[in-house]
Amino acid sequence: MRLKAAYGNACAYCGATGVALENEHKIPLSRGGANNAANIVPACKQCNLRKWILTDEEYRSSRRDDSERERLLKSKSGEATVNFPHMPPVPAKRAERSVSGLLARLAPRRREHKAELGTETGGIEEPPEA
Repeated sequence: MRLKAAYGNACAYCGATGVALENEHKIPLSRGGANNAANIVPACKQCNLRKWILTDEEYRSSRRDDSERERLLKSKSGEATVNFPHMPPVPAKRAERSVSGLLARLAPRRREHKAELGTETGGIEEPPEA
């Protein structure tokens, strides 16, 4: 009770209130952590499961990385973006239009290729007439 009260009855990681809180070891027992009050914080079930065998520091760092990644995935207008490797973020709608356009341009070539392979008839070619 005192531990939860010390954290304002909130999850030590995400700050969630009004949810069931579990005791979470800052340094997991499996990694040499102690089973004492100095090594235990209240955590919601979601954070407890996500933290798993990470130390407190490792988990908090991963949460910062996640929030930074989410921030970067939003453009200045608040529109979601898509990241392609080695390219600046692209607005999601523009990326969708680009992919749709590419597929539309490739469709005739795909049909030609299928016809060449005989896949239009399920891959079975009719025997030549004698």
